[in-house]
Amino acid sequence: MGVKHVEPQKSTLRARGNTMRCPRCYFDGHSTNGACPRCGYYPMSASGDLPGMEDRTSISSRPLTTGRPATLYSLPPMKTLKRGDVLRQGRYRLLEQLALPENQQSQGTAWLATDTQSPQSRVVIREVALLEELPANRSQEARSIALRLTELSQHPGFPKVIDVFSEQDTYYIVMRNMDGDSLATLLRRQGGALPERMVAEFGRQLCEILSILARQQPPMVHGGISPETIIVNQERTRVSLIHIPLFPPKEVPNSKAPSGYRAPEQVRGSVELASDLYAVAATLHYAVTGYNPDERMAFFHPPVRRLNPAVSARMESILSQALRLSIPQRYARPSDMQKDFAALLTSYPPESDRLPTPATTPLALDSLQMRQRSRNRSLLDVGIFAGIGIVVLFGFLLFYLRPFAGPGANPVNASPTPNLTATTLALQQALNRELTLEAQTYQKSGIGISDGRFVFDMYRGRNDLNDKKQAGLAIQQGNLSSAVEFLRRATAEDPNDGEVQIYNEDMHLLQSGASYVTVVLGLPIDGNDADINRVRTNMEAAFLMQHKVNSANLLPHSLKLRILIDSSGANTSDVATVAQFIANRVSMAGNIDHIIAVVGWPYSRETINARDIIASAHLPLISQTASSVKLTGTSPYFFRVNPADDQQGKTLGALAVNRLHAKTILVLRDQTDSYSDSLADAFIGDAKALNATLINNPSDYFTESNTTVAQYA
Repeated sequence: MGVKHVEPQKSTLRARGNTMRCPRCYFDGHSTNGACPRCGYYPMSASGDLPGMEDRTSISSRPLTTGRPATLYSLPPMKTLKRGDVLRQGRYRLLEQLALPENQQSQGTAWLATDTQSPQSRVVIREVALLEELPANRSQEARSIALRLTELSQHPGFPKVIDVFSEQDTYYIVMRNMDGDSLATLLRRQGGALPERMVAEFGRQLCEILSILARQQPPMVHGGISPETIIVNQERTRVSLIHIPLFPPKEVPNSKAPSGYRAPEQVRGSVELASDLYAVAATLHYAVTGYNPDERMAFFHPPVRRLNPAVSARMESILSQALRLSIPQRYARPSDMQKDFAALLTSYPPESDRLPTPATTPLALDSLQMRQRSRNRSLLDVGIFAGIGIVVLFGFLLFYLRPFAGPGANPVNASPTPNLTATTLALQQALNRELTLEAQTYQKSGIGISDGRFVFDMYRGRNDLNDKKQAGLAIQQGNLSSAVEFLRRATAEDPNDGEVQIYNEDMHLLQSGASYVTVVLGLPIDGNDADINRVRTNMEAAFLMQHKVNSANLLPHSLKLRILIDSSGANTSDVATVAQFIANRVSMAGNIDHIIAVVGWPYSRETINARDIIASAHLPLISQTASSVKLTGTSPYFFRVNPADDQQGKTLGALAVNRLHAKTILVLRDQTDSYSDSLADAFIGDAKALNATLINNPSDYFTESNTTVAQYA
């Protein structure tokens, strides 16, 4: 095959001797070795086609495997691209930078741009971030990437590659901007679930796209599929997948990317073909229910028909299988899931694919209704124990509140008698010392006890962080009116933020001058996906109960309920520190907060660390989910909602032997987890008593990626 030789294009720059006017940054002055000294733009050889891609008008229709060697110039490094820059000698002008999936952000940037050769449409320009090693192979690597994307663009559902070029030793791939809206935009506009038939067709097409990626050599993984990377055309009949990775995606350690669409193995740093199927299923689950997994607990997708009873059982079955935590239990190939969607589509009676309207279907809820509905279901499904824990607490309140009985009793605002002034002053000084210590601990470790002056939930998904922090500063300065305004803004910005809702309720309670009692909510608030979603649900449940109690006047003698949040952060060892803050406020500072009980912590190992300290202050400690047998009968001040591990184990043993008729049972445990240990021991004891044969080797363990089960096969 002959190769066409393209002469370098003449510069379109206005030149006067060794002066120039740069078309990118509009610098007007002396050049440096022929390049713009401000942005590094080189007018001649620094801008041109990639070798083997000279005829860019037919780039998508012929193999890109031949060409002449490129002459790479040693030029000043190109500055970071910015809005308004022009590339390809003025052909493309950058409009705005596009957000790539987090695991692609080391692969270069993506920009929406105009194209002078097609003024009515937009293009997407991908900057190719090649490694500095082996500079002689950079051109070949860029060609390989462009070839792969060009071959993909021959199939429906992929962006079409229209141009590939290099400029200032940086390579760029230009693709058409897909017409339509992202699925995320469509769902926000819809304000609720999409019709099942439409979602099933989207699922079939997405599985077809994944099948094409899987057939590449080597197979390609997207690794960042979500409603933001799926484009729906204007007719809402076709979907496309954007932001195809230039290199195999690598998960970012301690990623703060939304976890709702990332498979469990991705969180552990492994991206596989099965991960894309999980992401597609999570996206379709959101589309058919309106339940946004980004706002909920990681890897938690409630059964579809529980959220939307209008969905068929077959759709629920497909999504349930694709969303299983273990890879072997999911679909083995995209084509398998695609066949199930195709069969589902043939089962529908003929009907319009038109989006439902609020007047004709209950699925088209407005966004506020859908958010409230999803929020309430999440609290029922995930955080019910937190709510129950507080409900159980009120059984104790009737006893503990008796000292406040009587007309006009006001434990908060009671004025001290003169002979108590010295004692009151001493208590106030003790409280100030305690608050100073707590503030120092918060500044150092981010843990402590807060009535709003400290902010704990500063992690992914919060939209009200600035106003929460401003409210905290106002409280510390004693400016309660400003604090109320900042908290009002915060609750409007993020109605699902249980922490700010609690602080807002507390602030209004204090301003009203009403008498109150206080319950402290002990939680491990940190950025871990599993922890943060669990504690957020606990805080939402606590606020809903607090609001119900106060608005309905459920406490005797017109008392109100105030809640303080005691966060121990990520380290279990810090539970003792923050539990001591509670004890100090009660025992050393005169309990000016009127603390009557503590609800928490959710895990046994944390509750064990807090139990004796809280008991020393003669406060009941009620844990919503701590079930270790190590807590059983250890303190008259400890109570829990969940059954103990031994009771759970006995129930499981009886179920396995009597109901499931198991004869030989392999028992695996996590020896680093007290819950796993005690549950396994109880299960073994009960199953043996029922004459089952137990295989129980202490060295056996199980994880998603490494298991000893295979040796028993």
